[in-house]
Amino acid sequence: MYVVQKNHLRLSKADFSVLFRVAHRCKNLYNTTLYTIRMHFNQTGEYISWKELYHLLKAHPNYTDLSSDHAQLTIRKVRQNFSSFFELLKKQKEGSYTEKVGVPRFLPKDGLFQIEFISRQIRREGRFLRLSLGRAKRTLGVGYIYVRVPRNIENRLITGVRIIPKFRSYFEIEFLYEPDIILPELDSSQYLGIDLGLDNFATAVSTRGTAFILEGRGIKSFNRWWNKQKGKLQSTYDKMGLKSGRKMERLQIRRYNTVRNYLSHQVNAVVRHCIEHRIGTLVIGDWGDMKRGLRMRKHVSQSFQQIPFALFRRKLQSKAELHGIEVVMQEESYTSQMCSNCGLIRKSNRVHRGLYRCSNCHMERNADVNGAINILRKVVPEEVFTGFRWNSGDIISPRRLKLVSFRL
Repeated sequence: MYVVQKNHLRLSKADFSVLFRVAHRCKNLYNTTLYTIRMHFNQTGEYISWKELYHLLKAHPNYTDLSSDHAQLTIRKVRQNFSSFFELLKKQKEGSYTEKVGVPRFLPKDGLFQIEFISRQIRREGRFLRLSLGRAKRTLGVGYIYVRVPRNIENRLITGVRIIPKFRSYFEIEFLYEPDIILPELDSSQYLGIDLGLDNFATAVSTRGTAFILEGRGIKSFNRWWNKQKGKLQSTYDKMGLKSGRKMERLQIRRYNTVRNYLSHQVNAVVRHCIEHRIGTLVIGDWGDMKRGLRMRKHVSQSFQQIPFALFRRKLQSKAELHGIEVVMQEESYTSQMCSNCGLIRKSNRVHRGLYRCSNCHMERNADVNGAINILRKVVPEEVFTGFRWNSGDIISPRRLKLVSFRL
């Protein structure tokens, strides 16, 4: 198994200029490839083969301006996008996909595209990687770019590097390597259920009798602050007749980094809890397409829509599986209305945002803990679920974990 580590790439002005030009040439080739594929499809009704596409493009200036490896990887990326497009069309015809499917679009004229390096373009020189630019040296005047290897992967064999432009202001770098993972001893018959929300970003309950809540009010407040700052800047730009500017770019970069840092901390906390308590199965509540087309009050909708729960699920699933933890995505219908003690479903039992009081058995419990237990109920075998005392340990009074501080 290979993993990817992403870092902010710090460069000299000269190196930044070189990578900027290469990324711009990759964008040009991307658009040229996209145009060629679309024209061929419009004229023949068929998807062009790789061999035919290669022979059409190999003499094009946008192809020869790049090394052959960079050029072919860029072309393959366009073909991957088209393959995804046709696959979605197929699912749409079958009725398993209901959203609008759009053909891959051209990148902006002044845009940039990722630069990918494979193993034969990478050479280790001490604590640095030498990345070859190939025949692009003829027009760039530079044949190599040197990047420093992060300390935590200095001893790893790096087999691939991807440089990704962000906001036209900086580059991110991804290192592909094979980690040395020692799988912990886990019990697959022990479960941890997770209920996602806003003020309580994630509420987790396990069959070990443990429970904790990941604080969500910080990221919610940060989003509110970010929207206010963005609105003020956009108003100023509108008066000046501008679409965007440096301040807006810096604001977007700050949000991008803040949100991903927050999600990484939450993911680490969940996986660490599973390893410490030898929990082998993770059950995550899945909303499906609930966000799409959702109608709610403006201030609630803004907070709800802008927190990337799907990204959190993907990151959590990836890290959990890396450590040998099985992940189950479970739809959570009626989990907030059902009593986790007697099974009664009644909406009015949710008396407050944070309190569930059953009108039948008079059980009182934190509403999100109640939801997490009900998510587990859908997956955990009945004999395990009924044999566990759900009124013990941390479940009565779950720990609240605040892992990240926000500076506004």
